[in-house]
Amino acid sequence: MKRLLLLVTLFSFVALGYSQNDPKAKTILDKSSSTFKSYKTIYAEFELKNESAAGKALGVESGKMWTKGSKFYVELGNRKIWSDGKYIYNADEDTKEITKTLAENNESGFTPQKIFTNFYDKDFLYRYNSEGTTNGRAVNEIEMTPKDKSNQFHKLYLGIDKATNHISFLKLLNKAGNKITYQINKLVPNSTVNDTKFAYNSKDYPGYELLDF
Repeated sequence: MKRLLLLVTLFSFVALGYSQNDPKAKTILDKSSSTFKSYKTIYAEFELKNESAAGKALGVESGKMWTKGSKFYVELGNRKIWSDGKYIYNADEDTKEITKTLAENNESGFTPQKIFTNFYDKDFLYRYNSEGTTNGRAVNEIEMTPKDKSNQFHKLYLGIDKATNHISFLKLLNKAGNKITYQINKLVPNSTVNDTKFAYNSKDYPGYELLDF
């Protein structure tokens, strides 16, 4: 559950590395944000990789994500988190518990939709880093430094596909040098998603206890 919650609190990090935002980086980020804002729904398949500071692989997991308006649904391994727009639900298969909280009380103010929109202007300083290739496609990499110094992550590297303006990867570095990478392997905009995808139905979770906060 911790790794899934990490996705949901993805943009609440640390440290200051430079004092002004790079205009080239902002242009790239703005184009990406505008592209995603034009989509009614998003379906994505991603891979989560954990590595030590020495480059040792600590684990790999596959996940899927759906968004529609303010609603979202994320599954990663046997863990799930979703929102109907009003409430956020976290299902933990190990404890057989589902926590329910008001979306407006989400401490970080973060939803998966913010990965794809303009989260960066408020919470980060950023600059253009380099151009590279990911999955055979040209990608612009943006280096981002969170303004909040109280959290464990101090750098975020965001890869944006040059042709589609889609996010290709997210790389997070913590103070110890460990790296978490979210590699987006498939992204489909404007696919049909029924609202029942984002609703809580107790019949889907037999034996689970619902904890309403």
